[in-house]
Order: sequence, then structure tokens, then C-alpha cells
Amino acid sequence: MLPGENSPRWLPPGRLDLVSIEEVAAMLSVSVRTVRRYQAEGLTPARIRRCRQLMYRRLDVENWIKGATRSGS
Repeated sequence: MLPGENSPRWLPPGRLDLVSIEEVAAMLSVSVRTVRRYQAEGLTPARIRRCRQLMYRRLDVENWIKGATRSGS
């Protein structure tokens, strides 16, 4: 990724790059309902509460996806 993109290495120190459940669903090419099922089964990375919304750290989600792809092959 290039500077200025939403990448953890280009964020100011101490700032988390967070994604919503809708963004996680898009990253996985599944429905939001499927991501919620994954949550209920304890399969997703830890969530962070930001205001009233539950968010995920982008890096955690990316690593989770990579790990699931490797173990699913």
C-alpha cells in the first residue's frame, strides 16, 4: 500500500485502523449475517467498542483471513 492509504503502517502513532462488520463482510465476500454467525461461534478476531459500534482492527481481520486461507487449503 502507498502512503495515504488506510494501512496501519501509515497511521499516526497510537491510532487504530478500524473496520465495521459491513467492511469485514465485504473483505470476506460474505453477508453481514454470516459474519455475525462467525462472531457467535467465536471465530472472529476480538472486537473493539467505538462509541456504540463494535469494530475490528483491520490488521487483525487481515491476519485472520490469511490464517483461515492457509488452514483451509
